[in-house]
Amino acid sequence: MGYKAFERLFALEQWLERERPRGTVLILDPDCVFRRAIHQPVETGAPRAQHWVDYRCASDLTQAATWPMLIDAGDLEALLPSWISFTAAVYRVTHRWESDMYALVSAASVRGLRFSLDAVGAYVGWPDELVGQAPIVHYCQDVVDDEGGTIWAKRSYRPWDPVPNASRAKHAYCRDLLDLVNEHALQQRQTQSPG
Repeated sequence: MGYKAFERLFALEQWLERERPRGTVLILDPDCVFRRAIHQPVETGAPRAQHWVDYRCASDLTQAATWPMLIDAGDLEALLPSWISFTAAVYRVTHRWESDMYALVSAASVRGLRFSLDAVGAYVGWPDELVGQAPIVHYCQDVVDDEGGTIWAKRSYRPWDPVPNASRAKHAYCRDLLDLVNEHALQQRQTQSPG
């Protein structure tokens, strides 16, 4: 089908089959950073997921759940066949890049898997009062100031360049993200400078 999100799902399926991990698995996108560690394992049948702030549930059977999510390896293994199947169906109809996100909601509902919905990951652009304390920042969108002007964007960022005006980011978690970017850029420049 040419849908790149299948790579994640098939990779998870193969990893589970080969490695046979036990315990809690963290699912997230590569464009995420940790503000602090997560030390909260989940039990079988009790996954924890980011509340999908702007998702409207079609029924009481579905939950507005997305990643980052913490899920028991056995629960993930049981969920993946439905998740893959629903992703294929959603993508076939919509061709949307977030087909696997919508599919997760449906697959979990069909499997009877209920998430504890928390602020696990702040998606850039979501309100501070809802996700501001999340341990993970998902920088899937541009970081903007109060007027909507772009301060930083992952697609145009050049590695090790400092981000000017980081303190003007609209959301506190975005300021934390840009502080981490600037800290790492400074470390890299110091490492690479002669002397």
